[in-house]
Amino acid sequence: MSGPAPDAGESFQAGERRPVPPSRPEPAEPGTRGRLTISGTAVRHLVETAAAEVPGVVSKRSTGMLRSEGGVNANVLVEHDRARVRLNVAVIYPASVPTIVRNLRAHVAARLADLADVRVAGFDVSVSTFVLPHAPVGRVLE
Repeated sequence: MSGPAPDAGESFQAGERRPVPPSRPEPAEPGTRGRLTISGTAVRHLVETAAAEVPGVVSKRSTGMLRSEGGVNANVLVEHDRARVRLNVAVIYPASVPTIVRNLRAHVAARLADLADVRVAGFDVSVSTFVLPHAPVGRVLE
């Protein structure tokens, strides 16, 4: 038994593979398929996570800080693909605040652009406290 006959004008030799037409059309380019919406809460989490990655910034997770005690806290206003960021951080003493703020702005903006395609339209940073390296943070129960 042989396979189906080739289309008119095509010739194939025995054992030669014939091209198989795609069963469905190629998907459209990602930008034309629809719309992606990232919530303000998700962008806030991205900002806080990216800020905690900057050397010298104290992460609540790494120290056990409560939200009210410092660490990294962000307020974010997202409109379309732009975000205004207000960031409150604790830093390790003795840190150069201007250097940390420069690094924060660059790193957070890069992470938002890479991960969410969101551009930073404004970026305010406040340093809430300095934390001694390896010092106990929060309540200590004895």
